[in-house]
Amino acid sequence: MTSHPTDPLLPSPTPAPPPAAGPHDTERLARAALTRIIEPGDEQAGHALRAHGATTLLTLLRDPREPPLPDIGTRRLAGWRHRARTTTPEADLDHITRLGGRFLIPGDFNFCRHTLCCPRPGCDGEVLCCGRVVALLDG
Repeated sequence: MTSHPTDPLLPSPTPAPPPAAGPHDTERLARAALTRIIEPGDEQAGHALRAHGATTLLTLLRDPREPPLPDIGTRRLAGWRHRARTTTPEADLDHITRLGGRFLIPGDFNFCRHTLCCPRPGCDGEVLCCGRVVALLDG
């Protein structure tokens, strides 16, 4: 019998259990929305995400009464805010589920880590970085 190394980016032979309802769902929705709002590899977005966290960043972008984000240009922030008002992460997550996939976020089984998928220096594998892994399709 030959042993083959397991590719951590592929589905496991025994799928992970579905995530429990709770704060993790809010984080998942926020991160799904941010994948529609922010371009992959946007370093300013990565800094904002690290500074505020996904759910707070999404709130800051959706509410025009919130103060501007420091170090983010006016045009860039206006674009993010426009996309934040029009994105529907629930629909995106439903679509991924219908296709048999899972939207992975930090802390999930099989979530991407820097050493496995992101060649960018400084990627800590915990925040939106290169955008290379968005959904994992089972089967």
